[in-house]
Amino acid sequence: MIAEVAARLDSEEFHGKCEVCKDCEGRTALHYAAQKGNIQICKFLIEKVKVDIDIKTERGDNSLLLATASERFNTAKYLIIRGADIRKSDSKGMTSLHYAAERGNKELMQLLLLKGADIEAKSVYGTPLQCAASSGSLESVRFLLGHGAKPNSVSQLSFSPLMWALSCHSSECLELLLKAGADPNLSSFGKSPLAYAATEGEAELLRSLLGAGANPNSISTLSLVIDNDNFQACLRPIEYAASKGNYAIVRILFPVTRSIPDYPDWSIHGITKYFHSEQAK
Repeated sequence: MIAEVAARLDSEEFHGKCEVCKDCEGRTALHYAAQKGNIQICKFLIEKVKVDIDIKTERGDNSLLLATASERFNTAKYLIIRGADIRKSDSKGMTSLHYAAERGNKELMQLLLLKGADIEAKSVYGTPLQCAASSGSLESVRFLLGHGAKPNSVSQLSFSPLMWALSCHSSECLELLLKAGADPNLSSFGKSPLAYAATEGEAELLRSLLGAGANPNSISTLSLVIDNDNFQACLRPIEYAASKGNYAIVRILFPVTRSIPDYPDWSIHGITKYFHSEQAK
């Protein structure tokens, strides 16, 4: 259909219409073709009509970003080979490598890195490794670490890779990150990995962290709102476990946690009972 319209117009006029005609979000025919994975239309527009392969939408997406985010990987590979800018990012700083990592496409990640993609590119969600860990993609985490991704990436709006592995309950991702040098004591949003595992009742993950050198006496900050007043409580991992009634976790942490004078009965039973007593309220 597009070819039929093109035949009725001279090439310059058709080229102009393809780049000027946009929807309310600034998307052109090429953007839609890339997002839907229609390689033939992409080829026609890029090779015959000569539209700009990197023309942007209102939020900064080029055709490659839309193809990758929509998991149209064959289309994405075509666009990369045709010279699409692999370093382009959208309004949230997400590059094609972020999306490929999040969706676990090793082949596309390999091609992007071969073409010079930045493995440490920062989006509001962090680096490609943080995105991979946030989706629990073991293959992406393994691939990115193998290509030099930093395991201790941090950002203001996202967990560290290690914390994401805990959040996804992925012991395999956790082990990979720890072996690659991830810091078991690196906090995210005021909470240590050990405190997070203790809160969630993840015994296997907690043991892995302790084995890697996580500090059972580290203090994390818990923000509370009581009667419209804001409070901050400073708690150790064992206290997080006790507050959630995770008795099995308290038993693991008790032998390696220093005595806390605030508790009248410093014992496995005593600390758990305290958090569910009137005294703790």
